This record gives sequence, C-alpha cells and structure tokens, in this order.
Amino acid sequence: MLRALAKFFKTAFYSLLILLGVIFAVGNRGRIDLTFFPLPYTLSMPLFLFAFIVFAAGALLGWMITHVGTVQYRRGHKQSTKRVAALENELGAVRSEQMMQQATPALR
Repeated sequence: MLRALAKFFKTAFYSLLILLGVIFAVGNRGRIDLTFFPLPYTLSMPLFLFAFIVFAAGALLGWMITHVGTVQYRRGHKQSTKRVAALENELGAVRSEQMMQQATPALR
C-alpha cells in the first residue's frame, strides 16, 4: 500500500514537472543571441532551450560534485562490507570448531 502511494506521488511529481517544462517552453519560444566575447561566434537559439541547457548543466555539475564527495564513504562502506563478511566466516569456523570439540568427548 505504501509503495503504491509513493509510486503515485512520484509519478504525479514527474508529470507535473514535465507539464511545467512544456508550459515554460511554449511561453518562451523567442530567440536569443549568445555571443562568446573573445571569439567572433554568435549562437541563436530559443530561450527555453538555453534555460533547459543551463538547468541540465547545473544538475550534472551538482551530481558530479556529490559523486566525487562521496567516493571515500562508498569506498569505506565497501571495505566494511568485506570485513564483516570475513568476520562472519571466521565466526562460523570458530563455532564449527567449538561444536566439534563439544561433540568429540561424547564420542569417546
């Protein structure tokens, strides 16, 4: 039930976001000229396309900064997971050995 509700809100949020993007694009179809100051190039594009490019570049840059900032934590988590698995294997071996020692006197 809770997953279905979360999926509904997620779908509704993304649908609203797409609808707002379409409304923004329709309302801002005017062309703008971008000039690259030291270079003699001029680029003409619709305003909404420029806004979407800037938004996408910001989102990508934010993702990259977050990804680079969490590398050490992900690496530590991976090492901890391996260490836990090794300790669980060692604990299983010790328990098995103890059970063998307890069973051995009973067989004598």
